[in-house]
Amino acid sequence: VYRIELTDPSAEVLATYNGKSINVFYKNEMQNQIEWAEKNPKAPVAYTRILGKGKMVVNILGHDAASLCNPSFRKMTQQSVAWLLSGK
Repeated sequence: VYRIELTDPSAEVLATYNGKSINVFYKNEMQNQIEWAEKNPKAPVAYTRILGKGKMVVNILGHDAASLCNPSFRKMTQQSVAWLLSGK
């Protein structure tokens, strides 16, 4: 589980996961993950930010072939690229 903490209030969160759910998977193995999750129950997995005149998309999903073949993941990636290249 990646631990992302947003420090920029202008970031627009697109998707989250329930950080508290990692207790089920990492019960005794990763106490620091569990402590972090208790403080961050809605951890972001995808968000956008404006950086001056630039844009940024963060998407921590999709680290294997199955993800890359998933139509929803592919659509999200295409939409992210379109937004990054748009003048909006």
